[in-house]
Amino acid sequence: MKKIDLTGNKFSRLLVLEEVKKINTKRTRYKVKCDCGKIFEVNGSDMKNGNTKSCGCYRNEKMSNVGKVAKHNMSFHPIYKVFHGIRQRCYNSNDCNYHNYGARGISVCDEWRSNFNGFCKWAVDNGWKKGLSIDRIDVNGNYEPSNCRWATSTEQSRNTRKTLKKHQVLTIRNLYKIGAFNQSELAKIYNKDSSIISLIINNKSYYYAANY
Repeated sequence: MKKIDLTGNKFSRLLVLEEVKKINTKRTRYKVKCDCGKIFEVNGSDMKNGNTKSCGCYRNEKMSNVGKVAKHNMSFHPIYKVFHGIRQRCYNSNDCNYHNYGARGISVCDEWRSNFNGFCKWAVDNGWKKGLSIDRIDVNGNYEPSNCRWATSTEQSRNTRKTLKKHQVLTIRNLYKIGAFNQSELAKIYNKDSSIISLIINNKSYYYAANY
């Protein structure tokens, strides 16, 4: 079987630079460059099967994050669950809500993304109470201090699913049908979550105001 040269390929954080001459080994080794900048050698098979993902920096980062959670000792606090939740739906493509957040380009600001203590301070200073949810004022905006507040489930529902008049619903469907605007553009125009626009353009159930 013809050997496959991995040079130029990237595995996790490792970019393969060149094959290294074999010395008393049957395994093919490569010189690689990690995203952090470190250059070292690794077995090709370990990269392909995922056993080696970095020079060690990935493991160190994970351990550091674990340490941060342990340090603030609030990993089971409701505020931490909110903090974890907004990052998951913005950056974890496997999260069930990712398509409504991260896939639409919504992100968490640098001030919060890797700083739970900063997020926690903002939460307490801005009226967090048990039972409240974080709410983005602009449903198409990011998670950041200027665009977030704490709200009840009813208040949040009013913000993300404000009623539309029937003629607006019909207009949205027509604009999408004729190709004037795509789903994301309509969401911005009508200040609605993309999931609401999806319901409208697919003729699924959507509540609208009685007034035309």
